[in-house]
Amino acid sequence: MNTGSRSKAQIIRSHTITYFNILNLVLAALVVISGQYKNMLFMGIVIFNSLIGIIQELKVKSLIDKLSVITATKAKRIKGEEIEEIPISQIQKEDCLLVTAGDQIVADCTVLTSDGLEVNESLLTGESVPVLKKAGDTTTTIYSDSRTAQSWVRKGAARSTLEYAPATAATKALIDRADLWLHNNRIMNPIVKWDTEAWGEIPADFGRK
Repeated sequence: MNTGSRSKAQIIRSHTITYFNILNLVLAALVVISGQYKNMLFMGIVIFNSLIGIIQELKVKSLIDKLSVITATKAKRIKGEEIEEIPISQIQKEDCLLVTAGDQIVADCTVLTSDGLEVNESLLTGESVPVLKKAGDTTTTIYSDSRTAQSWVRKGAARSTLEYAPATAATKALIDRADLWLHNNRIMNPIVKWDTEAWGEIPADFGRK
């Protein structure tokens, strides 16, 4: 199951093994061969640039990981007539999971059967009222007062012109994570623009505007 957050090894690799760094290593090797060691100063800038990129992205990763709403580490998987407990990292597509009272839903799922299942979605939507889930339900209306968010969901991509910079790194990481989720998932429920003038402030925004 992909969480959308790169591992530390992937982050370090992405900032060290680049065409720019490889080119400079080749130039550095040529400088060493020529014996002009004083011309190696440019490698200090290359190393410093890589370190800055690694440190900034590791800070963003730490922030994103703390923002994760999933705290469960294991899930119950139905295999044949048995129920086995597995780490959430081992969940595979088409697995059938058992959710009981008090459990977190650790992956995007379709409800196959339900006996009065109610889900608290307050961490995602701000709504404190549990939502009743029925088998195969794709008719429950989703309300949003953001036309931008609605277009992202309909197009299946978080289209943004936000450029990467230290000041926008956390926001950019969240958008990239949303883009990954939208790429791998499709919402079939109808999405309706919340009419603030007619219905008042959307409950999820109480106290935030």
